Amino acid sequence: MDAQEYLEQHAGLMRRQKWFLKEYEQEKKSIEELIPLCSRLLSPKAQKEKADQIREYVAYCNRLLKQAKGAEGEAEKIRGLIESISGAEGRVLQLRYVEGCTWEEVCERVYTSWPSVREKHIKGLQLVQDIIDTQEASG
Repeated sequence: MDAQEYLEQHAGLMRRQKWFLKEYEQEKKSIEELIPLCSRLLSPKAQKEKADQIREYVAYCNRLLKQAKGAEGEAEKIRGLIESISGAEGRVLQLRYVEGCTWEEVCERVYTSWPSVREKHIKGLQLVQDIIDTQEASG
């Protein structure tokens, strides 16, 4: 796998992690709002049915949280890899793959032109590829 493919794959992973955590918080809030309503508005039988639905929501929330935590370790590994690249090359990789900036935004944030950003991106990818190759060679 080449460095750019590796970083793009893991940038997607980091975006999914953020989505999982956001969904978890929304679902958790929904559950917290639903419980008092059930006890006031529903008959005992309907309360039991809602309680079963709430348990399903809780299970769903726990799955979201587990997925987010699973992605967290891999995301930290990628952040560490990118942070190990110093200078402008590391900054370009950070903006593009960790912060999810467009190329235009990367150019604006590093105050330079697209050809210069492209050159720094290519050099940064070469540095990442060297690290990946070294890690694969050492097992």
